[in-house]
Amino acid sequence: MNDFMTLSSKEIEKLSIIEKCLNDQDINMLKKLAVSKGGLMLNHCRRKGWLLLTCGVDALDENIASEERAYLQKHEQYNQVYLDAIRTSSRFPSTMQKEQREYYQKVLCRIIVNILIENPSFQYFQGFHDVCLTVLLAISETHALAVCDNLAKTAFRSFLEEPLGNAIEKLELILKIVREIDVEVYEFFETHSSKAEFAVSWILTWYAHVMRDQEQLFRLYDYFLASDEHMPIYVAAAIVLWRRSEILNPQSDYGRVHQKLCTFPKQFPIEAIINDAQDLYESYPPIIFASAVNRILDFTRSASTAYLARTIVCSFNMESFSAVFAVQERHFNYANLYYQTIITSKSEKNSAIMKEKSRVIQTKSNEVNNFAKQKFSASESKFPLKTMPTTETSASLKENR
Repeated sequence: MNDFMTLSSKEIEKLSIIEKCLNDQDINMLKKLAVSKGGLMLNHCRRKGWLLLTCGVDALDENIASEERAYLQKHEQYNQVYLDAIRTSSRFPSTMQKEQREYYQKVLCRIIVNILIENPSFQYFQGFHDVCLTVLLAISETHALAVCDNLAKTAFRSFLEEPLGNAIEKLELILKIVREIDVEVYEFFETHSSKAEFAVSWILTWYAHVMRDQEQLFRLYDYFLASDEHMPIYVAAAIVLWRRSEILNPQSDYGRVHQKLCTFPKQFPIEAIINDAQDLYESYPPIIFASAVNRILDFTRSASTAYLARTIVCSFNMESFSAVFAVQERHFNYANLYYQTIITSKSEKNSAIMKEKSRVIQTKSNEVNNFAKQKFSASESKFPLKTMPTTETSASLKENR
């Protein structure tokens, strides 16, 4: 989609809206456009767009990435970074001249080592160069360091501080999301004691290591940069669910399935996957998979009553009861009110189900009340729960949904 002449009338209209957002530095609208079909569309939009989405500015005063710093080569991780940088030849467009490719590889090396120097606690991992190269190819060298540095300090911080440990935790989340939608697929991996190892490179590189279509990769980065940091996990879950037939093929053993999942097909429905990932995120937000303590702290910082109520509703499963409902009894008024708003718009059968869930919530909240007081009294004193009003109409909850 790099050729303006190939754009449809709708795409041209969207492009003009994107450019207006860039000129106005309207980050909120830019995020919506980056998530919507086609993302930011063209690399000349991404040059300012990615900088705005990550750093909150649309220009920098100097080209830090191309600075010659004599001490870069003295860094203890320089050799590994350099070796990975020169192995990236296949990632470059076939039309790019050798001299230009080699120049970009040098810039890539500078970017990564600069980040490591400025952040001594970071330990380079193989795959981070794929992320930085994707940024470099999309927005050129001028602002690549600023964007990559921001990503290193945010989305990739946990990997740069403890690559394997944090990656394993995220892999486990993939299968937890899959379990909510397709138990059969989940049990396939559970039977083979799989922890979704096939997705390691997906998560560590934001798919740059496995996706060879650069335009689709840039589109995916549009989505990630404008979304919650967990989105690469939800995209992974969406991909696993999309490849259900291959996974459950009776003629394929786990070894073949693993090999297939490690290889991305040429025809990849990127927009459908993004839509599915967004649906998964909205239906099963990250908080319902979090540890008990993290849930409590997140609850105390909840921005709205409706968010709190929806979180409790989404968490309705026996496995997570104790963790979710240890937030003290006063929270459950909101869950019950939220149920009432659903009941009014559902069929009689669903209404009965919702009422039963509401009854179980009340019962369970009483059972864990003492547990909550013991376990979370310290957390509540440090992060006070919001003052809960005694009454609130279901209509007001609907407005906040």
